[in-house]
Amino acid sequence: MIRRKTDIASNKEFFEIPATCPVCGHPTEEEGKFLICPNDNCPALEYGNLFKWIATLDIKSIGDSIIEVLQQERLVTEPADFYKLTENDFIDLYRMGEKTAKKILKNLHAKMEIDLDIFVAALNIKDVSRSTAAMMISAGYDTIGKMHAATIDELIKIGGIEIVTAEKIVTGLTDKYSVIQNLIEVGIVINKPIVVVDGKLDGLTFCTTGTLYTMKRKEFEIMVKQNGGELKSVSKNLSCLVTNDADSGSSKNAKAAALIAEGSDLKVITEQQFLEMIK
Repeated sequence: MIRRKTDIASNKEFFEIPATCPVCGHPTEEEGKFLICPNDNCPALEYGNLFKWIATLDIKSIGDSIIEVLQQERLVTEPADFYKLTENDFIDLYRMGEKTAKKILKNLHAKMEIDLDIFVAALNIKDVSRSTAAMMISAGYDTIGKMHAATIDELIKIGGIEIVTAEKIVTGLTDKYSVIQNLIEVGIVINKPIVVVDGKLDGLTFCTTGTLYTMKRKEFEIMVKQNGGELKSVSKNLSCLVTNDADSGSSKNAKAAALIAEGSDLKVITEQQFLEMIK
């Protein structure tokens, strides 16, 4: 912890920089303008990796406190462990109801197919974000295997990736090799990037709710991406909510109606109207 102190002579406050990590006691190091703990086995880093995975995948119902307890009980030490949990693990730890435990597991297993850029970002490799992964994908590194095999010399040829970032990509993916393998072993599927074949939906974001008549939800998502659009949750930044029943009581419909009433440009359209947009 950085401690605030007061210099009695000048009556000015200053901060005492800790010489050791408050979590593991390892000596701290300066990295640019940041103070870091370089201990790869620090429990705080382990927690950060777990939290990053859940947050990046936007898995609901698993908050900070649940992750912390699962880590403390050593039920979860890396992302793959989340997918080995049972209802009883949650019920025994939190005395939560069976219904809640089932909901958590359902939310976890609903997101076992992950786009490559999101997968890489969720690994919590320092300075390797979703946009960094997207640059690699655009340059032809469209599988995790190709990314892992890339050299520093190859990566610095990609526009936007400098040598420092390239080094972190190579080191990070090497360090995370077993983490990646374990995720694949528990059933995580890394989706191959969808190639944009048409830009009719460039700059637009989409979400869907309710039953679709002519396609499955996954097909809808592919169509959006193939035409240059993006998938988002319902918010003021959403362009279109696609639904065949705008009067249903779904939470997405209700939220969209509230945003429109507040002056949002969000539009609620039918599945047929969506198909007309990409003709």
